[in-house]
Amino acid sequence: EQYESARQAAERALVLSQQDGYPAPVARSYQLLSAIATSQQQYANALQFGQRAFDSARKAKDVSAPNYAVNVGNMFFDRGQYQQAVPYFTYGVA
Repeated sequence: EQYESARQAAERALVLSQQDGYPAPVARSYQLLSAIATSQQQYANALQFGQRAFDSARKAKDVSAPNYAVNVGNMFFDRGQYQQAVPYFTYGVA
C-alpha cells in the first residue's frame, strides 16, 4: 500500500513536471520512481527509471546528474553488467 501511494504520487509529480516543462523536477520524479521500483525488487523498471532520471538531469545540467549516473552504474554493476556500468561511473566521478 505504501509503495503504491508513493508510486502514484511520483507519477503525478512526473506528469506535472512534464507539463510545466521543467526538466530537473522530471529527473527527480524518475529517480523517485526508480527508488520505489528498487524497494519492490522490480529491478528492470528501476533501471529504466534510473536511466530516464540521469538523461533528464544531464540534459537539464542538473547538479544531481552525477548522483543519478552512479545510481544507474550501481544497478548495472549489481546485475553483473560491468561494461554497461563503466560510462555511468565515469560520468559520476568526472
